[in-house]
Amino acid sequence: MRRTSAVALIVDVRQHLQNQLKGHAASDTHKLQAAIDDVTRLLLDVRAGRTNDFEITAPTPLHITISDR
Repeated sequence: MRRTSAVALIVDVRQHLQNQLKGHAASDTHKLQAAIDDVTRLLLDVRAGRTNDFEITAPTPLHITISDR
């Protein structure tokens, strides 16, 4: 997958998690916020070129390899 497509995918996953956060009880908030923080860090790493291979588990498990060719 190209880096720009990977970034777009991560942004979509982050938005999905944020939408889940809005509809959950306070007991689930910490877990979802931690997941959002992890995805945000991944987004920054992919954009900066520090990460070329990663896995996403939500909403569907995916293994992504970035190719800048």
